[in-house]
Amino acid sequence: MNLWLATGTVFAFGVVQFWLAIPAGFAFGLNPAATSITTMAGSITGVLIALIPGERIGAWLARRKKDKPGPKSPGRAMLIWKKYGLVGLAFFSPIFPGAPVGALVALSLGSPKLKTLAWFSLSVIVWSVGVTLVGVAGLAAFGDR
Repeated sequence: MNLWLATGTVFAFGVVQFWLAIPAGFAFGLNPAATSITTMAGSITGVLIALIPGERIGAWLARRKKDKPGPKSPGRAMLIWKKYGLVGLAFFSPIFPGAPVGALVALSLGSPKLKTLAWFSLSVIVWSVGVTLVGVAGLAAFGDR
């Protein structure tokens, strides 16, 4: 596969969902460092795309939530927010539902844009490096690399 097409695909997967990008990079035969860096760039771009209109979307989500009676138990994001704050939400979001959605949730809960960007970027970097290293170790254990 063409290197530019493979890199672009990994970047696009990173924008949408972190967990698609790294396996795709390995499947396309990209260097693990290139896979990790491209995934980071894509995920941070996804967070930026969410943050640009994010304050308006966050305010809309907050208004929408106020108008409707809430569930009897708070959602997972709210539990993480109450227990760990922005840092916890940033580090749990790449797992599920994804960094861009997590950033929108953080904004709707009143987090400042720049702090949200900083913590989510750090989270994406840590997760990308960690998951790439686990992938490399797994491939080495099975003799593929």
